Amino acid sequence: MSKYILGALFLLFSNIITAQEIVLQTDSTGVFMHPTPVVDTQSLDNIVFTKVEKDAEFPGGASAWAKYLQRNLNALVPIKNGAPKGSYLVVIRFIVDMDGSVSTINADVSPGYGTAEEVIRIIKEGPKWTPARQNGRIVRAYRKQPVTFVVQ
Repeated sequence: MSKYILGALFLLFSNIITAQEIVLQTDSTGVFMHPTPVVDTQSLDNIVFTKVEKDAEFPGGASAWAKYLQRNLNALVPIKNGAPKGSYLVVIRFIVDMDGSVSTINADVSPGYGTAEEVIRIIKEGPKWTPARQNGRIVRAYRKQPVTFVVQ
């Protein structure tokens, strides 16, 4: 009787396990290569990459991004908010989406005095970016931007 119960339990649990589809590849000599799992590429649309083959880029490249920040950031914000003399490092993390728009903008490092809010404001107001690429596909990816305010 216990053999039948164990057999029934085995059948029950073996049906729960799902198999991952594997594609076996051969080289020109007919030798099997390592199995490659089949990846659903549509599921990659929801992934936000932290490292990619080609980073998202501001229109015109890094120098255009630096000029945009210099021209549009209000360097007086910390002074207007009572910051004493010193340097104030802000690090902002944001996502560049597949269409180049910017979303999920957050301060990883914020010394206060309105500095993080000022950098976030400028990033929100900026143009669309060229999205990141991974394995030849356009993907969503994180970007980090440090900005230092200096009060003299």
